[in-house]
Amino acid sequence: MSIPFPTVEQVETCENVEECLRWNRFLPSPAVMKDGQINEAQVEVIDAVISRLRVLRARDNEAYVRASKNLGW
Repeated sequence: MSIPFPTVEQVETCENVEECLRWNRFLPSPAVMKDGQINEAQVEVIDAVISRLRVLRARDNEAYVRASKNLGW
């Protein structure tokens, strides 16, 4: 399952644990561009997802567990 990258702003304002967890689990790895460099914008989004998910999980771990079970891997 591959999903499109959200913007950093979308990630930072996300209040939905399941959506954030979906990004964390199913976003593709950052693209390698023609010059061999990694797409830094995608890396920034992934870093934002990880940070946001930590906040949401700390706020409500039970919601995180439910979302995790709903999504699977």
